[in-house]
Amino acid sequence: MYLFISIFYRLILWAVSPILFIFILIHSLFSPIQFIPYLYKTGILIPKVLKTKPIIWIHGVSAGEVASIQGIATLLRDQYHLFITSSTISGWIIVQKLYPSDTLSFFPLDYPIIYKRLLKRIEPKAILFIEGEIWPNILKESIRQGIPCFLLSGRLSDKEFKGYFKLKAFFGEVFNCFKVLSMQSEEDCRKACDLGVEPSKVFMGGNLKFDLKIDSSISQRHISLWQKDSFILIAASTHRGEETIILKAYENLQHSFPNLKLVIAPRHPERSDSIANIANKLGLNPMKWSKYRELDPPEPINDRKVLILDTMGELTCFYPIAHLVLLAGSFVKGIGGHNPVEPAYFAKPIITGPYTHNFNPMIGEMLSKSAIIQLENTGEPIGKALVSTIEKMILDPHLSTSLGDKAKDFISKHRGSSLRTFNAIKSYLSH
Repeated sequence: MYLFISIFYRLILWAVSPILFIFILIHSLFSPIQFIPYLYKTGILIPKVLKTKPIIWIHGVSAGEVASIQGIATLLRDQYHLFITSSTISGWIIVQKLYPSDTLSFFPLDYPIIYKRLLKRIEPKAILFIEGEIWPNILKESIRQGIPCFLLSGRLSDKEFKGYFKLKAFFGEVFNCFKVLSMQSEEDCRKACDLGVEPSKVFMGGNLKFDLKIDSSISQRHISLWQKDSFILIAASTHRGEETIILKAYENLQHSFPNLKLVIAPRHPERSDSIANIANKLGLNPMKWSKYRELDPPEPINDRKVLILDTMGELTCFYPIAHLVLLAGSFVKGIGGHNPVEPAYFAKPIITGPYTHNFNPMIGEMLSKSAIIQLENTGEPIGKALVSTIEKMILDPHLSTSLGDKAKDFISKHRGSSLRTFNAIKSYLSH
């Protein structure tokens, strides 16, 4: 069964390659920022790697994953040179910011002709995959060449697990390519074993994101945004469909709470214009952060109650001024939520929507400790529940403070994953 699916998978890759090539050309034409990443992903560009030390390749899909490797990267850097890859533009921006002394690139497409050339160039001692990036061909070829692979901070959502389980004969073999699977939770460990992974390879190392070194810098521009008695609400990492819900809830609330201000930070800043259009239709007169940064000197914008964060990598600089955080990606179906570690690190009270299947173990544990509020999927409009919950938090400062303190405490008690994970894999790296 494995051999049949593997051959079928490769045939599909080659069958769609002409379509993929056309897509890359068109996408690069309409979004030029994607052109350079595609050169790396297709193996046309391969960065030069310093080989004064053995190479460790670390891959994180996007911004959150590559940020989470800071702890383990520090532990590895004394003995190894790091080759760090991401799959997205947002991840690339964070990689450049956090790891300027390492060799950086984009993760290749899962075609043998591409990754064989890359492996030959960089000759990694090992490859560390973060959270859930599974590429069968790259894993198999790495093992064939004697390059050990590890899954760190492994996570299997219910949706992913069901999909993998349907093809257990194939994915069980793929997951067994890993020497060690350091999973985020006991439930993730169980799911890995249910897929057929050898139990001796699996252990609960925890979530690397708990060890994030978060940029808490805050400038005078952030402090000067609004008058000091403002109540600042941040909608973090919003997706299409959520901004309308949040802006309408804000419009409803501002009549009762005139000092309420809103910062919307879209997951994809290129959507800022469409968000501004929604806000303008509601008469909210928004301002973009990129425009506010041009003010010299910075001054309060009390006539602009909605700010759109249209830049990448600056969300953590806004958390210190926030009074309440809406953790988005959870107010509409299909996204699965986002990680609450960053706002919790700043002891901010957090409200999340009902759709958090990608982070159910963590959200469930935080709920059990009263460290987060999750809106229920009752069938009524989510905006109505959002309005009443925000109103409750504004009127009860003690509840708000308690929620934030418990979130901070939750994060503090879960630190240490980087060291545990490093200790679990270091013996394999020394071979």
